[in-house]
Amino acid sequence: MQVRWEPARRHGAGGCVHRSSPAGEPRESSRALGGGRQTPPLPACPRLSRRPAWSRGSGAAGARPESRGWRSRCRPAGVEGEGWKPGGQRQPGSRAEHWSHAERRRRGVRSRAPMLLTLAWSALFFPGLFALCTWGLRRARPAWSDWLCAMVGTRLVSSVHAVLATGSGIIVICSCENVMYGSHWLAREYVWFLVPYMVYDTYAMYLCEWYRISDQSHRHFLTVFQNFLSKNRLMITHHGVILFILVPVTQGIRGDLGDFFVGCIFIAELSTPFVSLGKVLIQLKQQHTLLYKVNGILTLTTFFFCRILLFPFMYWSFGQEKGLSFFQVPLHIPFACNVANAFLIAPQLYWFSLLCKKAVRLFDTPAAKKG
Repeated sequence: MQVRWEPARRHGAGGCVHRSSPAGEPRESSRALGGGRQTPPLPACPRLSRRPAWSRGSGAAGARPESRGWRSRCRPAGVEGEGWKPGGQRQPGSRAEHWSHAERRRRGVRSRAPMLLTLAWSALFFPGLFALCTWGLRRARPAWSDWLCAMVGTRLVSSVHAVLATGSGIIVICSCENVMYGSHWLAREYVWFLVPYMVYDTYAMYLCEWYRISDQSHRHFLTVFQNFLSKNRLMITHHGVILFILVPVTQGIRGDLGDFFVGCIFIAELSTPFVSLGKVLIQLKQQHTLLYKVNGILTLTTFFFCRILLFPFMYWSFGQEKGLSFFQVPLHIPFACNVANAFLIAPQLYWFSLLCKKAVRLFDTPAAKKG
C-alpha cells in the first residue's frame, strides 16, 4: 500500500490518502475532516498531487507539526522550511513572525514578567534595608536623634546601591567584547532595579528633612516640603532625569546596542560610598580626623576618574573599536549622543568643583593656624 500526502479539500488541511484503489475511483482520507467520508477523484495534475510546503523539510518525510494548519508557531526540532532555522527557531522577517493578536499579548505578558519581578524585589529591598538600618541605629545609639539615625541609614543604603551598581557595571564591561554589539543581561535588569531606588531615595531625603525640622520645632507640611525642594533641588533634578529620560533611553530607544556604555554609567557610582561617609563624619563633628582627610582624598580621586574621565574613556573606547582617533569620534556619532553626554557631565563638573573647594578649605585650615 502506498501512502501519499495531498492537500485536503476543506480548510486547507493536508490529508494522508491511501492508494489502495485504482486511479479515478473515490479514495478515503484518514485525516481529512469528516473521518471516513468519500472524497471525489483528483485530476491528474502535478500541482495538486504535490506534498504541502510544510512537509518538504529536511526532517523525516511526512512529519507534520502538531498544530492547526501549516502556519505552525512551534515547528519540531530538526525540521527546516520557509521561515525556520535548523533546530526549530523562527527566522525574523518571515511568515512565522505573523502571530495572532492573542499570541502577541500572551508573549508580551511573558516578556514583562521578569521586569515586574525585578521592580518588585527592588521596591522591597531598599525600603526594607532602610528600615532595618534605622532600627539598628536606634538600638545601638540611643543618644542619636531620629534625624541623625535616618540620615545615616539613608547613607548606608546609598552605599549598598553604589556597590551593587559598580559590580554590575564591571561585569557588563568585562563581558562586552564589542562596545556597540556586546550584550549582558545586567545592563537591562539593573536599570529596572534602579527605578524603585530612585523613588525611595527621593522619599528618604524628604523624610530626613522632616525629621530635621521636627527636632527643631513643629512645623507645617508645606514648610517642610518647601525646604526640601530648596535644599535638594539639584538631586531631585538628577533623579527626575534618570527616571524620565535615561530609563526610557536605555530600556527602549537604544534597542540592543551599547550595553558597554550602560556598564560605564553604572561604574560612576563608585564614588558614592566615600561621599556618604564624608557627610556622616561631618554630622558627627569628625572633620579634623585623619579618617576624614583620607576619605576626602579618596572621594576626589574616585569622583574624578569615575565621573569626569569616564566620558572621555567611552569616546576613546568607541574610537578604538572603529579605528578612529579620540577627536574624530564626536564627528562620527549622532549629534544627540554628544548633547546627552554634555548634559550628563555638566552636573558632575559642578559637584566636582564643590568637592575641590571643600578640600581646599580643609587643607588650608591647619596651615592658616600654624601661620
